[in-house]
Amino acid sequence: DNVKVAVVAFGPGVRALLKGESKVAERIASLQQYDIEFVACGNTLETIGKAASDLLPGVAMVAFGIPEIMERQLKGWQVIAP
Repeated sequence: DNVKVAVVAFGPGVRALLKGESKVAERIASLQQYDIEFVACGNTLETIGKAASDLLPGVAMVAFGIPEIMERQLKGWQVIAP
């Protein structure tokens, strides 16, 4: 009850959050039902010629992915990287 989870994707990981390209769209939708947040890097989207409207439903976009991770760390979030 006291845990908040966010997946911040940047670089190649952003493709997992795109409509029509994601091979894990059903899994993402399922995890969103448990209040797991998905965030895409806007800089990566711009680089690959995509926009926020190309993201799966419920996926947020931030300007830059890595600074988003750093900001969350400063707020007390723990980073778990694959």
